[in-house]
Amino acid sequence: MLPAKIQWGEWGEEAFAQAKRDDKPILLSISGVWCHWCHVMDGTSYEDDEAAELINTRFIPIRVDTDRRPDINRRYNMGGWPTTAFLTPDGEVLWGATYLPPEQFRQVLKEISVYYQDRREEISRQVQEVMARRSASGGRPAGPPKAGEVPLSPAVVNDVQRSIEASFDRDYGGFGDQPKFPHSEALELALARYHRTRDVTLRRIVVKTLVEMSAGGIYDAVEGGFFRYSTTRDWSIPHFEKMLEDNAKHLAIYLDAYQLLDEAACERTAQDILRYVESSLRAGEEGGFWGSQNADEEYYALNPLERLQRESPSVDTTLYTDWNARMAFAYLSAAQILGRPELAEHALRTLDRLWVETYRAGQGVAHYLVQGGPQLPGLLGDQAHLIWAFLHAYQQSGRSIYFDRAQALIVEAESQLWDEKEGGFFDRPAEPDALGGLRWRDKPLEENALMARALLRLSRLTHRQEYVERARRTLEFFLDEYPRYGIMAAGYALAVMDYLESPVEVAIVGVESDPRTQALLAASLRGYEPRRVAQVLDPQADGSRLNELGYLPQAQPVAYVCFNGTCAAPITDPESIPIQVQAFLQRAS
Repeated sequence: MLPAKIQWGEWGEEAFAQAKRDDKPILLSISGVWCHWCHVMDGTSYEDDEAAELINTRFIPIRVDTDRRPDINRRYNMGGWPTTAFLTPDGEVLWGATYLPPEQFRQVLKEISVYYQDRREEISRQVQEVMARRSASGGRPAGPPKAGEVPLSPAVVNDVQRSIEASFDRDYGGFGDQPKFPHSEALELALARYHRTRDVTLRRIVVKTLVEMSAGGIYDAVEGGFFRYSTTRDWSIPHFEKMLEDNAKHLAIYLDAYQLLDEAACERTAQDILRYVESSLRAGEEGGFWGSQNADEEYYALNPLERLQRESPSVDTTLYTDWNARMAFAYLSAAQILGRPELAEHALRTLDRLWVETYRAGQGVAHYLVQGGPQLPGLLGDQAHLIWAFLHAYQQSGRSIYFDRAQALIVEAESQLWDEKEGGFFDRPAEPDALGGLRWRDKPLEENALMARALLRLSRLTHRQEYVERARRTLEFFLDEYPRYGIMAAGYALAVMDYLESPVEVAIVGVESDPRTQALLAASLRGYEPRRVAQVLDPQADGSRLNELGYLPQAQPVAYVCFNGTCAAPITDPESIPIQVQAFLQRAS
């Protein structure tokens, strides 16, 4: 519910035109339906009579939901939510902050208004300088590596691993001091590196963090699921919002840790996350997951019996493509690792729904789905996460429809977002007439890293070198930039590992619906092994790909296990597949 006293407008042509026509600065409020301090500011600062009068008479107020407009949030976030940003009528930033209490807010409103009226020429000159610099750099501060610089190498992975080890909190797990965020990608990298090196320090980082988080206040021991982050170093006092994205990340890492480390506590936590998602965020039998559950400190302070007497916090019933893709990915893993096939069924229905309802040829998939239909097409994060989930669905199910969809989305992303000049993918399609900062496109590290991983996975499945080349150019673009991200570059390091390491490929040739084919596939997926790529090639549906890859169909389903161009004899016994996979990997190490 928007604060009633403010005449809020939406981000759009009308609001910006009014700002130019009335020659008023814009007050941009970036909020979230789950955000506690956003609700506090709405109920205090924005309900203050004097502040409301100042806003309605001297500013053009615009409200943006951060989940629905990550592209706007990326350009204008001032360090958290709520974001309170003051802009020129062209969308350039004058000043910004996060939460502002009423007295301070009133003072800021007056000062910004006076500054804008009295310093017009200075502001105009500064804006022109900023725009000129952006035009000269294409809107990007970073560039590709220069000739002679260090290429992609294990040094990248080692650098990020050292950041993880240096940031690790030996007393309470996790990274850094407070506030403390889970940093799931850092844990994923630590787990993958432990699997390769058996470095006990890395194992302790993962286990200590996962155990401390599940025992702390950041975890809801009553209803299940994780809150977004902890305000304290020891995980004891959380911010109480629960996000689909975060719980998808948690589910995936707890499953991986359980599979590799055989930690029973990780299995219990994974099952409990599933309990929460199934009860509170699952959208129904048609597929999909809701976006988030609101922060409500009073509710979560109640004991279990008292909670039964009170309505649970509200849920945002928006379906976000990238978050749904993340949870579908985790559900598919959970189905295989925990032996719960019903989870895979819902995951595949979710992916099918996203494709049918958000994909449009020439645009890619939209960012979110509401009753009015799909909204905001073409963002990189949605394409990347859905491609990654489709490839996972293809590997887990053997159904070639998901491989075909992944390839189709790659084509869309390359058409709309690929930077042929410097490499890498922009975060949104080109729109020279876009409003404010949206005129300038960004290249986010995390989403580009995931696109590189997807391209590399496609290259293993197709043996097409152009996918490897695009992945290499994407990763090289960030060689100068990744060190400043510290542990936040963990996803990039995982992509570099994928690029540097040859995988073991398991190609199962057989009719997808044949139980013998599915038995071979299940055996090929057994155990934690990121360097393994498995696929089913159905002679009835994938004849052209069979010819391209050179695998021969047999009288019964068979598995070909290959490494660096060398293939073992065709396998018909499922139990022989993991043995052969490990034999190849041991030979390589």
